[in-house]
Amino acid sequence: MGKSFVINEYIKHIVFGNAKKNIVLIVPTRALISQSTLKLKNELRDEIDGNQYKIVTTSYMLRGGIDHSKGYVFVLTPERLVSLISTCPDIIIDYIFVDEAQKLTIKNDTRSLVTYSAIEQTLNLNPNAKLFFSSPNLSNPEVFNDLFNRDHAKVYRSIEGATAQNLYFIDLLNNKFSYVDKNKLIDIDNVNQTYTSVNDLIFQINKGKSKIIYTGGIDNTLSRTRDFLRYIKKLQSNKKPQNFDLASQVREFVHTGYELAEAIEYGVAFHFGNLPQAIRDLIEYNFKIGNIDYLFCTSTLLEGVNLPARSVFILTSKKGTRYFEPVDFWNLAGRAGRLAIELAGDIFCVKDESGTWNDKAVKNLILSNKNEIELTPSFYLNDSKRIKELEQIIKTGSTEGIQNSEFLRTLSDMVRIDTLRTDKANNLPLINYFRNNGNNDILHYALKSINNINIPTHILLANSHIAINSQHNAFNCIRNYSIDELKLSWNPTNEEIKEKLALIFNIYQIDKYSKGLNRLNFNSIPYYAVILTKWMHGNTLSEIISDAIVYYISNRKNIYLSDKTQEPFDQNNSIHITKLVNDTIKDIELKIGYQLQNYISHYCQLLSLVFENNPGANWSQFIEFGSNDPIVWQLQFMGFSRHCAIFLKKNFPKHLKYDQENNQLYILNRAEIKSKVKQNKLYWLEIQALL
Repeated sequence: MGKSFVINEYIKHIVFGNAKKNIVLIVPTRALISQSTLKLKNELRDEIDGNQYKIVTTSYMLRGGIDHSKGYVFVLTPERLVSLISTCPDIIIDYIFVDEAQKLTIKNDTRSLVTYSAIEQTLNLNPNAKLFFSSPNLSNPEVFNDLFNRDHAKVYRSIEGATAQNLYFIDLLNNKFSYVDKNKLIDIDNVNQTYTSVNDLIFQINKGKSKIIYTGGIDNTLSRTRDFLRYIKKLQSNKKPQNFDLASQVREFVHTGYELAEAIEYGVAFHFGNLPQAIRDLIEYNFKIGNIDYLFCTSTLLEGVNLPARSVFILTSKKGTRYFEPVDFWNLAGRAGRLAIELAGDIFCVKDESGTWNDKAVKNLILSNKNEIELTPSFYLNDSKRIKELEQIIKTGSTEGIQNSEFLRTLSDMVRIDTLRTDKANNLPLINYFRNNGNNDILHYALKSINNINIPTHILLANSHIAINSQHNAFNCIRNYSIDELKLSWNPTNEEIKEKLALIFNIYQIDKYSKGLNRLNFNSIPYYAVILTKWMHGNTLSEIISDAIVYYISNRKNIYLSDKTQEPFDQNNSIHITKLVNDTIKDIELKIGYQLQNYISHYCQLLSLVFENNPGANWSQFIEFGSNDPIVWQLQFMGFSRHCAIFLKKNFPKHLKYDQENNQLYILNRAEIKSKVKQNKLYWLEIQALL
């Protein structure tokens, strides 16, 4: 059984003990909140229906206060955990479970720092909380206890897999076929002429069995999917009639020209993080039951998605632009083999293009010992150059000329904030790390640099993803305005959104502090406003996509393709449609739903701090729930996704009774709703689990 199974069983053990404890389960992505919540609600249905426990997925669900007569299971991302403890600092947390704990060790990854900060702050408020970590393929799990100064720890390692696994390396460029035995490559003879392309391999090997094909980034995933689809069409493979309804649902939910729909008709699909959760759920479910045979994917499957297959094909040694770490490689390879279905799974690492696998990658990944992987926390800087760069950022505030500067900028701000926590500073792991490693200059400059910052520490702690100097500038600017000039309305127009975004960009100096490929841009405010308006007013994804297409056509915009070229947008070109759809979804998830939401949330916190009463509407909440409709919020409080909540509001309005005075939603005739949503429909899994 897997890690998540063990965690769920332990949580059930606590809940069934009737002690009314408060439990936090930290998951790395919002998508996993939905997956974990559905599973827990199914398994704890009696306790939830009996009002003994409540599952909470956002701090907004506790705006009415904590009910001490019941226990809580909080299923949260690190960011949502920080929000919870900042808005409800008096809540007592008894247990903290950290799934996919290896995320704390990803080098130059800002979210690893956010995860660390969320756990550290929670432990500071709840020093008696019991802390549990789970991670795949790790030989030094005690590193997590050391990271948080936990003295009394129990460590358990399992090196037994759910099924046996066979590992192969296939070099199609040099016609070499090998299998791995005791960390050595052993040549296989007489197969060189059998397969002429990677598509031959994928189609022929373990024919008729489920296959996951890891391709790297989204662009590669799409191009590999297109190429494989052309291949099986040439073989005159038949479409799968049982998938026609699935394909039509994708066309209805996203767009008629979205390439995923046609692929599904042939039993092929692609899967990556920016796909809407409802579509991902549909793909995963149909892959598990055999309607989808070939799943081309990015590293999303490393994010805790439980989706094993008979065969896993790994077509590159990279995750994005960086090489795999061994822990990630073996985590992906671990998807090979389906418990209770087969005795073994096969992993095929395939080199069919230059740059996908080199000798170093073969040695460090394929020939590595998966039971001897040691990890170190991401902020343990063993490189003297990086330490000097960190010191430079703290002293000067400048990140000019520094690679992966956003990571060091976030780390520098965390050190600066921790030096302000004078009552805790001597016991903070981050401070202790730099002090124990002789980096007292960093601590000295950090304390000196924070002297003029007058924002309350609790706001700084809750917003480490926003540069301190950016927060400081906004705080000082806001006090020069009246509340009427600043507060946000409950039913904003596109013009108001543009106006307020321009204000926020200016007072936070976002163009100065937003870094990286996906940085926010002042000139894009009209575009952000269009998406925000539609999103906050509860428009469906297909409606937002249709508006984006109209915008591209009416403004004669170019579409930027994967090879960095651009072409005039053509609504009849399925590649153009797919690129526009993916870009729009990415902007909703990343730029709107993460970056802008963070700034708007901080803005609302400052309004409440400075003006106290009537700060206006909280657009951050509108963004989080994709609606300004309380009924849609309440449905999401129950565990439904945004898309499913809007579906229920639109199709079953007479079954939804909202008590505005008590802020309570009642769902009537649940059995009738369940009967009208047929199996294998887009929202069937959610509705069956939650109603």
